[in-house]
Amino acid sequence: MSKRKQHPLARLGLTLLVPFQASIALGQDQHAPHPTMLPIVVNGAEAPDNIPDHLAYAHFIIALSQPDSPSAEQANLRDAMLKPLQLSNEDKGALIAALRGVHAQLAFVAREVERLSYSSPESPERSAGRLNDLRLRRTWILGGAQARLTANLNSDGLVRLDDYIKAQVKPRIIIYGDAPK
Repeated sequence: MSKRKQHPLARLGLTLLVPFQASIALGQDQHAPHPTMLPIVVNGAEAPDNIPDHLAYAHFIIALSQPDSPSAEQANLRDAMLKPLQLSNEDKGALIAALRGVHAQLAFVAREVERLSYSSPESPERSAGRLNDLRLRRTWILGGAQARLTANLNSDGLVRLDDYIKAQVKPRIIIYGDAPK
């Protein structure tokens, strides 16, 4: 029996990790039916309150994270994604500062997952332990970025960000997987 290789993100236990802006940029319908073997557990368009805050913030953070020295094109894209939030210049700067380093940290985790997934001579138990460590590291990176966001923005910026997450990010997330038993 041949062992089928899993995608690196699937090995992290992630069933949905597409930045929420990608399909908007491509002009695709967010909720067009997709052939899948997994059932929809939560559809954010129908029940946005059932999307966990940490997951919505993670999508937002991933979509906005960029190299520490972004190109002009990357900076323009980030500014375009931030424009609907209508943040003050101070809050915009605080948000960008809070996300500094996140892109590189997430890229490192992704490279390590790929390395383990496709070229690891390690035992399955050791690989599973390392993948779990990487999953925890990714959660720590995103949680830290969220904590810095909420600590660095003023009260008006926090309200604007939270409203945006609830109104624009959560409705665009679909969680696939097995329903909890």
